[in-house]
Amino acid sequence: MIELILILQLIILALVAYAARKAFWAARIALDHREAIEEGSLSTTRQLEELDGLYHRLGLVRGSLAPSRGWAASPDFLNILYDHIRERKPAVVFECGSGLSTIVTARALQQNGTGKLFTLEHDAYFAGETDKNLRRLELEGFVEIFLAPLKAAKIGDEEFLWYDRESFAVPHEIDLIVIDGPPAPLAGEEGRYPAGPVLFAELSQRGAVLLDDTRRAGESRVVDRFLSEFAWLTRKDLHAEKGCALLQKAGAD
Repeated sequence: MIELILILQLIILALVAYAARKAFWAARIALDHREAIEEGSLSTTRQLEELDGLYHRLGLVRGSLAPSRGWAASPDFLNILYDHIRERKPAVVFECGSGLSTIVTARALQQNGTGKLFTLEHDAYFAGETDKNLRRLELEGFVEIFLAPLKAAKIGDEEFLWYDRESFAVPHEIDLIVIDGPPAPLAGEEGRYPAGPVLFAELSQRGAVLLDDTRRAGESRVVDRFLSEFAWLTRKDLHAEKGCALLQKAGAD
């Protein structure tokens, strides 16, 4: 009889422990879910504030820009880009991946009253859309778009899918390189690496590089490779929802 009672007590204790553990994990999941919702809400609010500020700086009518979510550059990165151009006044900007950043760069150059943007785009449709938006905002005079399909490129012992080198010329004395392409789903996690070997030799003495999406593992490794292979570059991480790194020549400040 005593043994039966002990067995029943053990069973009850096990059931209580199981119920408590289940309740704990249910509460933990609910808390994580709530925190994720709150974080997403705060991020969305911040990006809306960044977008509102961007429209004010650009002097454009709200709604005149394409959506800034998904693959497009986020408003906070676009503000970083805008501020850099307005402060540093680059004469030559080179961009990997056209889109919203092209419009923002062109407008900043227009406000500066000087400068030229050369941008690479692998997709004919998006190149056309970018050109159409530039013309709509009367910014086409500040930009030259190179339609450069993605093509196998051998760099050292590695092969990458990058912009066709026969489709564009690299200008000399580049003051700013913006790396926001090609898209990782097409080119792979480290698909933006070729920008370094192809373009960095043409950076001017005050040249800088802005890289978007550095919170992703692939882009993070690309930045590390750049710093390892181009020892004259310094790094500064800037606050942006997708991550942003500013690389520049030592002493360029």
